[in-house]
Formats: sequence, C-alpha cells, structure tokens
Amino acid sequence: MALTKIGTDGVKDDAITSGKIPANAVGSSEIADEAVTLAKLPHGTSSNDGKFLRANNGADPTFETITGTTINNNADNRVITGSGTANTLNGESNLTYDGSNILKIQGLDQQQITIGSTNGGIAALILDGNSNGDGAGGDYAIIRHTSSGDLDFFARDPSGAKNYIFRTGSSEQVRFQAGGGISFGGDTAAANALDDYEEGTWTPIFKKNGTANPTPSHVGGTYTRIGNIVHLAAYWYLNNSSNSAGSSGYWTMEGLPFSIEAQLSGGYQFLNTGYMSINNTDYVTTSTYNYPIRWQANSSGALNMYGPIAGLAWTNGYMEVAVNGVLRID
Repeated sequence: MALTKIGTDGVKDDAITSGKIPANAVGSSEIADEAVTLAKLPHGTSSNDGKFLRANNGADPTFETITGTTINNNADNRVITGSGTANTLNGESNLTYDGSNILKIQGLDQQQITIGSTNGGIAALILDGNSNGDGAGGDYAIIRHTSSGDLDFFARDPSGAKNYIFRTGSSEQVRFQAGGGISFGGDTAAANALDDYEEGTWTPIFKKNGTANPTPSHVGGTYTRIGNIVHLAAYWYLNNSSNSAGSSGYWTMEGLPFSIEAQLSGGYQFLNTGYMSINNTDYVTTSTYNYPIRWQANSSGALNMYGPIAGLAWTNGYMEVAVNGVLRID
C-alpha cells in the first residue's frame, strides 16, 4: 500500500497535544532561533526583584542575589582600604593621593609609616631624585635599619656629589662632606671641615742625649684631638735613679700620639711645664729657681727641652715631670 502523506491542512487545530509528543523528542534543532521569547521565561516576583537566574548543578534554576561591595566614607583622592565587614571597604580621610605626586598622611597623635622585615633582614627606604626614579644603578640614596640595629645613611652618585646636608628652611646649617669632615653654616670648603675628633692615652718617654730613662714608677698621658689641634698632658716620676747619659746632650720627650707640625709661621710650638724636678730639686715651682722651661717641637716626633737645665744630668734622687698644652699636628 502506498504511503499517504498528510499536509498541514489535514491536521486539525489542537489535534496534536503534548501527550502525543514523546519525551525528549524535541531538541534544539527542532526549535527555531528566537522561538522562545522572554515571555516564556520565569518573571520572578517582588521578592526576587533585581536577582539573576543561576544554574543549580542539575536542579531547577534559582534566583540569586548579586552581592555588591559598599565603600563607606568615600571621597575624592582617598585611598580605599578593607574593613572587618564582608563586602565593605572604607575611604580613608587621613590617607590621600592626589593622582600626581603627593601622598598625604594626617590625623591626631603620632602618624607613622612602618617598613619591617619579618625575618631579621634589612628594612630600607630608597630615594631616587637624581635620575629616572627607578632606585637602581649608582644614583640614589638609602636610609636603612640593619639586622645589627644600626641606622645607615647612603648617598650614592656617580659624579661624586654625596654630601649630607641639613637645612633650616633654605639655609644650610650642617654638611657632612663627601670627602670626610663636617662643615657648618653653609661653608663647603674641604679645608674648613672638622674632619677628626679623638680622645685617648699615650705614654711619654724621656731621654737624655738619646738614652731613655729607666722604667718609671708612675707614668701616664692623655690627649684630645679636634681637627688638626691636639691637647696633650703627661706625667712621669721615678725615685732613686739616674740616666747614664750624664751631662752629654739634652733632654727630649718622645712617644707622642701624633706627628707634630714642627715649624709654624712665627715660631716653634711648645708645651708648658708644670713640674720639672731632677736630683730631688724642683726647678719650676719654687721661689729659688722658678725657671721658664718649655718642651719645643723642633721635629715632628719629639719635643726638646729648652731652659737653664736643658742639659742637666740626672745622677741621683727622683725625677718628676708634668707637662700640658696644645699643639698643631700634621
């Protein structure tokens, strides 16, 4: 029997109901593009207004709320920070950035920026205002706290301009010069920089015509150096002894802690004598003698005694010497 085809005109309206269509018989290929309109999608109710329809892992789709983020206290240029509340941020009124070159931190009490190393390493602040601002190469400055607790300052520049300058307003007050030394009040000359300060002790050695005295029972010396000036003080004492040089030559003082500038314009440098006793006789502080005795810098390494007893032999009794004064050093 020949197959008879039925056209659409031969099918009554509503003749094919859903019960006549097998399950899963209609696939996406049987649905025309845009055949399912918005009218066929769930519209929701007032309780899910503004929500979106979400796939639900094989179950029926559900309406879900879109979680937004709230920024409290927001205003122009404020830096945004997190908070202890979920989906809530905060605009910091005391921390602002103007989009150009100014970061401002302000508020009551102490304001601070902390840079810390959690493993005991170095914490540093790098400043680069002399090149391209990348903090690399040899043209930047560093302020750092080391693992040993020191605070280091570094000024690096290939041209050698590595001064540390402290100003009040626009006026320079103190400068740590790149070549060493401290200058004051805007003075940049290396010759005027204070380049040394030192305190210490030294042991004076007294000789007669190059022959050293025996070991003293009491001896000591101190010095304070500021720049190229040094203050020296010394004391030497020994009883019941002598120097084998006898009357030959003159007395000298050696063991100086620095090389002395021997010939200054206008005369030789010297130290004053407080005590000068030989053979149980005081030649400085008594009314009998009161001799003007000085120790003069004829050379850089020794001071020579000048005065009436410069060649006096020590043959017995005690010898006691005390000197102090200021000398210019090389």
